[in-house]
Amino acid sequence: FNLARLYYYKKDYDKVISLLQTVEYDDIVYNLSAKSLLLATYYENDEIEPLYSLFESFRAFLNRRKDLTESKKRNYLNTIKFTKRLVKIIPGDLIALEKLKMDIDETKDISDLKWLKQKIAELEK
Repeated sequence: FNLARLYYYKKDYDKVISLLQTVEYDDIVYNLSAKSLLLATYYENDEIEPLYSLFESFRAFLNRRKDLTESKKRNYLNTIKFTKRLVKIIPGDLIALEKLKMDIDETKDISDLKWLKQKIAELEK
């Protein structure tokens, strides 16, 4: 997992994907973090089909897990929801970006808030 994170920050997304796709974590925290990192990697690598597939499998994973608190589930479900909206925004659509920013600011529980805000800022340029 840590090696995958290192490759993510080096922007070597293919290595991140290969590492994260081959491992299943027993620890729920690592599992959630790995899925979030894979989501960010697919987004960064502009791999839309795998990203949409991950949205659905991640959502199903969250809904199946009875050992997660509702708050934790909501954090990740909101990340999925807002990332999905982010993907649909056409670069330069400042109105859609502003609406997304407002909705994110009004939402308390988002697991990858900093990353989402960073991606929005990149699209605003």
